[in-house]
Amino acid sequence: MAAPVPFIQVDPVSSLLVITDEARAYLNQVETTVGVVAVAGIYRTGKSFILNQLAGTTGTGFGVGNSVQAKTKGIWIWGEPLRLGPNDASGPGAPQELLLLDTEGLQSIDQTEGHDAKIFSLAILLASAFVYNSKEAINNAAIDQLSLVAQLTQRIVVRTEDGNDGGGADRLAPFFPKFTWLLRDFSLELVDVHGAAQSTDAYLEECLHPSKGTSAAIQEQNATREAIRSLFKERACIALPHPTLGTGLPPSALRELDKTPLSALNADFVSGVNLLKTRLFGGARSKTLGVGGPALTGRTLLQLAGMYCDAINEGALPNISNAFTAVIVAECNRALEEGARVYIEGVGAFAPADTDAPLDVDSLHWHEEHARLLESALRRFKSIAMGDGPAAAEAQAKLVALCAAERQKNEALLRMRSEVLCERLVTKLLDTFGQRAREA
Repeated sequence: MAAPVPFIQVDPVSSLLVITDEARAYLNQVETTVGVVAVAGIYRTGKSFILNQLAGTTGTGFGVGNSVQAKTKGIWIWGEPLRLGPNDASGPGAPQELLLLDTEGLQSIDQTEGHDAKIFSLAILLASAFVYNSKEAINNAAIDQLSLVAQLTQRIVVRTEDGNDGGGADRLAPFFPKFTWLLRDFSLELVDVHGAAQSTDAYLEECLHPSKGTSAAIQEQNATREAIRSLFKERACIALPHPTLGTGLPPSALRELDKTPLSALNADFVSGVNLLKTRLFGGARSKTLGVGGPALTGRTLLQLAGMYCDAINEGALPNISNAFTAVIVAECNRALEEGARVYIEGVGAFAPADTDAPLDVDSLHWHEEHARLLESALRRFKSIAMGDGPAAAEAQAKLVALCAAERQKNEALLRMRSEVLCERLVTKLLDTFGQRAREA
């Protein structure tokens, strides 16, 4: 049975971000394209419960606590990819599977704002869909709790076409995930200023309008509102009532909410959870290296996470462009190694290096075999290499050159073996003729 796996943790000795061995072993085996759903929010607001609903598990999934202590530490990942069903996203841009990330709760009593900022930034950078989980209404307090969003433009940079690195919402927005604000225990009547019924999405947009006032607090809140509007171009809101509202369940039921059947919970709450699933699964898209860039697999997501962790550990700002380029170069180099292996092993099977082995090869046969092996090597290369940019072109050119060099080496070996065998044959014939001459 699948279980959560610690993904990115804080080393207790060095205080550095580290990717666990369990996560490396798991993600290196995920060869399919993936979408990444990350859930974040203030600690003790039920993030893990929502992730367990997405994972389709109860009681044995992400840790659901009932004390004032944060249950999740660092970032955890569900230990099995979720394969999309026939009614989920499909076609161009859709992933083959989804990965679920649970993040440590923000503002927990034993962590600093700097720690929160690191975890929050990583969740944003790794996700293709980001769910922010909070309690009740979107008010000034809720906006204050999301002040980390405004800091992202100072904490993350990207390289532009002119080669300069910098932040700013306009630069970062194309790389940011879809944003869903999930409101828990929501009890307000959804109406606009004219008293007309209002959708949750419209409610979100209304709450993101700047507030009037000149105080420092209002200016800071408006900066957060502007950051959300500017960074998350695709955004939505889902409101869930209290799960036990109108059910007759005792207050203590909240302590074991993850073990309570959905059928026993508030019907609107269940409907909202199902809506969240539909939006996340039905609108799933692959985590890519930039707009229109290559889709990530579990292995390349692991590489990307490593790049970001290294940057943060070194005290640098995570650079999206540099991280993307590093992952692409690494995969293209791996593709080069794999393509070369296919060619070299094929040559070895075609013409063993043992000079005493029989040689039943003519020039035409070898040329045909070389063409077949080169085609196989290039096919293997293209199945691994990421994108069709300069890194892929350079690695492919190196592969072709390497195969050409190996071809020359093999042809030299074949000529040498041919000469040795011819000499042996001539010697054997001379010995035979000499013996017959002596016998005559």
